[in-house]
Amino acid sequence: MTAHAVLTALSMTTLLTALFALKFRYWRRPKLLGAYAALFFSAEYLGHAYLIPEDAFGSWIIILCFGLSVPVILAIYLLDRHEKKHDRTEG
Repeated sequence: MTAHAVLTALSMTTLLTALFALKFRYWRRPKLLGAYAALFFSAEYLGHAYLIPEDAFGSWIIILCFGLSVPVILAIYLLDRHEKKHDRTEG
């Protein structure tokens, strides 16, 4: 297993976990997000190890997934701030 496969799995996991946290507003539940991230990282890593060819994804997928994660994480931060400001938190 190469560092490229690990980075690809990590970048996809970061994006999917951030989208999950934003959609369902789970940013205040770190244990659930950690379990979700571990599940997806394991699936991606095992997929790269046994199913997906080594050259299936180029370096662009790592840049794309990490790049798309940035605005999603920023949206989570701004939404959390907005909800705290207007006292509309769930917990």
